[in-house]
Amino acid sequence: MEVKGFWSGKVLRRTRCGLTLVSVIAAIFILQYAETMKAQEITDAIVFDEFKTWTLRHLNGDFSDAGEHLQTGEKLAVERRRLLENLIANNPAEALERAIPVETADRLPTSIRQNLEKHFSSEGDYIVSVFDESNDSTGKTANHRIKREVVVNKKRYEAFVYGKKAEMTTKQNTPLRGIVLGEAAAVAEESAREINSSKGGNTISAEIGWKIFNFENRRSFDDYTRNLTAFWN
Repeated sequence: MEVKGFWSGKVLRRTRCGLTLVSVIAAIFILQYAETMKAQEITDAIVFDEFKTWTLRHLNGDFSDAGEHLQTGEKLAVERRRLLENLIANNPAEALERAIPVETADRLPTSIRQNLEKHFSSEGDYIVSVFDESNDSTGKTANHRIKREVVVNKKRYEAFVYGKKAEMTTKQNTPLRGIVLGEAAAVAEESAREINSSKGGNTISAEIGWKIFNFENRRSFDDYTRNLTAFWN
């Protein structure tokens, strides 16, 4: 009887609450760990390297059977697209690193290009929306969510960001750079993309919003990008 009494009443309720709290913490940890592992698995997916190898072979004409070669490329492009879509949502910085350069994509067959990401560098709208759901019984916030979107070339995409862009608030007609695939966009931390520099290491050309700007030296370029970030943040 004493044992039953110990587990009854307030003690039992407190124990249940304690177990519930532990369960919630454990669930959060598991979800975070699963998301990390998922991003790592996507990053390490061998299909990115296989497609890169196929692209090099295609550009160099290093294949004998054109039909079989194209079928292999199309299959890899479809699988790569699926992985890249997940990578954009989980690790946009890595997705940008994996992106196929525009100059290379333009030299690939249409059936391949239709499954590749598209680059953008233009002025557009950066929209940040905050959603708070409240618990009716407690009145406290139960779910806090931030959604980011970009509007480039008159089309809206869900934006996945990192670094400085994660701190950026809603802005209109701001320089944006990144890639889009489907309805999602990976937005680069820096809006300016360095194109080339002179052999002497002085003059630097950069693309900002589809426009080309020339800078006298590295310092002037770095100062410009730093001021650009500070202004739009």
